[in-house]
Amino acid sequence: MSERKMNSGEHTLTTEDRLTSHRILVVDDEAMNRALLEAILLSQSSYQLVFASAAEEALRLARNHEVDLILLDTTLPGTDGYVVCRQLKQNKLTDRVPIILLADHATSTDRSKGLQAGADDVLGKPFHRLELLLRVSSLLKIKSLHDQLDEVENVILALSRIMEARDQYTQAHTERVAEYAVSLGDDIGLSDEDQRLIYRAALLHDIGKVGISELILNKPGALTPEETRIMREQSVLSAEICSPLRSTPQIVPIIRHIHEHYDGTGYPDHLVGEQIPLGARILGIADAYDAMTSHRPYRPALSAAKARALLATGAGLQWDKRLVERFLDLLERQTIQHRPAMVA
Repeated sequence: MSERKMNSGEHTLTTEDRLTSHRILVVDDEAMNRALLEAILLSQSSYQLVFASAAEEALRLARNHEVDLILLDTTLPGTDGYVVCRQLKQNKLTDRVPIILLADHATSTDRSKGLQAGADDVLGKPFHRLELLLRVSSLLKIKSLHDQLDEVENVILALSRIMEARDQYTQAHTERVAEYAVSLGDDIGLSDEDQRLIYRAALLHDIGKVGISELILNKPGALTPEETRIMREQSVLSAEICSPLRSTPQIVPIIRHIHEHYDGTGYPDHLVGEQIPLGARILGIADAYDAMTSHRPYRPALSAAKARALLATGAGLQWDKRLVERFLDLLERQTIQHRPAMVA
């Protein structure tokens, strides 16, 4: 069993506890309220508690501990709970932690204010013991599901690294494509979040190659029609592998449609023009340029000048003409430079 640390209000967890327990941060400046919440929550033996009585302490504990849920009083000294909630939801370290705000009455105004601050639920005081436990349990289940998705995402990213180790060309290629694509996205004014999505899509767009034989991937000569068909399944397989990612709605279409052509002659779905997602149009140009200027088993690398000429020739046919013009301008101005890797 865990042992209480009286000086900080934390529980020291055994290894077994850490694998099975949910850690809840209770934030309230009144000792009686903290004791009441402790008595209710510890009737559920799987919960481990951390306590804070002020805003700064709450923010520090939330950042420095693996917290699964936060019970946050709205009436704290100095900075109120609504502000603390907003700060927690704006921090990448804590933005996915569910928060239940505890308001004095939880009127419709309190609820609206709490939801606008990013709270997952708002509960009025005095609260009913069973209602509190049910809401805590529900949000912890959702948090556990999100954590499982994170684990799946980590596996997919690990598969991507396996693909890189299997094919040295792919490792360098994905990084360069990401660099080109983010530079083009930045040039046309995409938001930081959209650039991060394109960056991640670039790193993962070749992951489907894990399902393709190395004899095909590294074949020194021309592919047969059947081998070409198999290679063309790669973007679909990449999208399917990436489907469990949290950012699925944005990333999967980019990966699936990277080989669509602006005139509708591409694959897999023969999309035309702006039916092709913008991220896929950007990534398609970056992918093509790097493929042209890289050594492949079946041909030597083309010169940068030749690759630029081929892009210009295919503008409006294979690729979005406006984007090709912007990309060629970036190359001409030599403004595409290596930058530190984004967080995927």
